[in-house]
Amino acid sequence: MRQPPTGSVLLLGVLFFSIISAGLFVYLSAAGMLHDKHRGQHLADMAALSVASWQAQTLNYQAYANRAIVANELMMAQSLTLLSYVQHVESLTGQTAQLASLWPGFRDFAQVLHATAQATREVATVATKAEIPFRSGYSHALLASQTAIHKALTPFAAQALVNEAVWSADRRYFGQTLSVPSNPSFFWAVEQSSPAQQEKNARFLEGALEPYSQDRSFDSAAWFFPNVGCLPRQASHLLGRLVREGSTRMSTDQSAWIAQDTLSLHRWRAGGWLRVCRGTRELWPLSWGMAVAASDDRLISPASQLTRNPAANLQASTAAEHIQGYLGLTRLHHLTDSNAGVDQTFRVPVAVRLSREKSKAMDYFYRLSKVERAPQALWSMAVGLTEFRPPRGEHAELSIARGTTHLYPFWHARLASPNLAEQAIFGVTTGAGN
Repeated sequence: MRQPPTGSVLLLGVLFFSIISAGLFVYLSAAGMLHDKHRGQHLADMAALSVASWQAQTLNYQAYANRAIVANELMMAQSLTLLSYVQHVESLTGQTAQLASLWPGFRDFAQVLHATAQATREVATVATKAEIPFRSGYSHALLASQTAIHKALTPFAAQALVNEAVWSADRRYFGQTLSVPSNPSFFWAVEQSSPAQQEKNARFLEGALEPYSQDRSFDSAAWFFPNVGCLPRQASHLLGRLVREGSTRMSTDQSAWIAQDTLSLHRWRAGGWLRVCRGTRELWPLSWGMAVAASDDRLISPASQLTRNPAANLQASTAAEHIQGYLGLTRLHHLTDSNAGVDQTFRVPVAVRLSREKSKAMDYFYRLSKVERAPQALWSMAVGLTEFRPPRGEHAELSIARGTTHLYPFWHARLASPNLAEQAIFGVTTGAGN
């Protein structure tokens, strides 16, 4: 006789199906939580790289702006060199025209030369008066833009960028930068040139001028002027000397560019009871020229005074062409001494948090698994790195130049592995957040 069905198979089926369903639900929740974890890591990488790229772009802009400022300063110095030179030629042709009045056949030619020199000087003066204020103002505008761009990248701005990068992708996540005491602060690592650094910048600019602008002096024999009045000790004492002094320099207070040219005839001096030729003395100033770019007409002395042609120097100072509108040597932005060098790096550690109430997968997983003291958030960490990476083969040359980086736009951004200090700060942050 058959027994009536008791339903045990159905109960086993329901039990088995419930276990399979619960396991599948736990698996799907774990997979969803893993997806949230990976997404948080992706957002952390994106945020850290964004801040590091911003830092690299800022430093590269500082370098490009510094180069533009240096180029403007050099162009102003070159213009003053030209103006001083044409003044020098004008005075020389003027004296030549006076002497030529004694020879009617040469007089007209000398006057044409002098008129041409005068016209050239007038054109050079007008062009220089237009160029100097524009270039100086542009350099200071670049300085203002450098300051504004640097001040924009504060630690608060970096935090805001992290939040924007994270929230624009997924508003469930929250990103924050981590403050690590051992990492150098980018905001405080960049500064404007100090007075001591400005002195170095001025010497650098003078050295960057082409050789003719730096020093156009010479001392040669005046073959047309025999020397008398002293006992010659060598053949060169039989003739007078033509001494030219010329250079373009920055003033000692970096407030002006000064270009000066003088040419004088010198004769040998007699010395001792035998009256032998010992040294030269200025006899006749032949030509002079001087151009000064400053903010006013005050008399400014160059860093190195020219002394062999005092009479010609006096004439040059009297007839100097003063170009107003120069605002002084523009400061450059560069890394502080403690952060300078081609091996300097700036690290940006970023932590991204997804709270439990905003992750359904995480909430379901820990509810089903019934883990005691379950974490209340998923954390991810990434580190952005801003580093100076010159093109291949240039590292040695940069190191020779005292490791300076403020003229080289070779800053790059990439992701890096967290160091021990960053891991420790991240551990403290996640522990407090949970």
